Amino acid sequence: MSTKKKSKKKSKNVPVDEEEVERLRLIAQAIEFKKSIIKAEGHIAQFKDRLKRVKFAWEIGKQKCFDKKIELANKQSHIKQLKDDHQNDLDLYKQKIKHCLYENQQHLSLQAREIEGGLEKLQADCLSQDEELKQDINELRLHLKEKELSHSVFIQNLKREHSTNLSQVKKEYLRKRTELIASCENTLKITKEKKEAAIRAQIIELEKKKDNQICRLMQSHLQVSED
Repeated sequence: MSTKKKSKKKSKNVPVDEEEVERLRLIAQAIEFKKSIIKAEGHIAQFKDRLKRVKFAWEIGKQKCFDKKIELANKQSHIKQLKDDHQNDLDLYKQKIKHCLYENQQHLSLQAREIEGGLEKLQADCLSQDEELKQDINELRLHLKEKELSHSVFIQNLKREHSTNLSQVKKEYLRKRTELIASCENTLKITKEKKEAAIRAQIIELEKKKDNQICRLMQSHLQVSED
């Protein structure tokens, strides 16, 4: 028992080395700092790896966006070219329609002039016939005056005959004139209807082509938008 008490007394009297304690504390703190640095370096490495992947994805996306812009620009240029071609075709067809209308008008005018010329010629012939008839009547009147006493009955019959012939000639002239006018009007109407039908057919064909081109342009635009 006495030896134990002595040893306890000796341990209590041993001086504590404060420098050693401080050194051990600093070593422990350095170890903790090293662990924190290693952990931070791991986080930094992960961050750098993520940053690298993000940059790579950004470059790919940027390149795709640039390619899409080029593709869109090419498609827009193609659409503009199609629109220009379509407008040129429309202008060409309009010019053709105007030309057809002009030719139709010229043809109708020519036919109208020919008909008017025919009517004028027919009227001139009728006037000439009237003049001839008047001259014949005058001659007959002179002849009748010379033979008035002996040929009174003959003169009266002859007057009736000439009057009948004159009315028949006038009726025949009016009939021919009416038939000619009706025939000319019918010809003009048929020609006009044919020309209008041809023009309507061309306009319908143009509208169909325009609708088809618009549908193709819209489908192309929708495909571009979907892409």
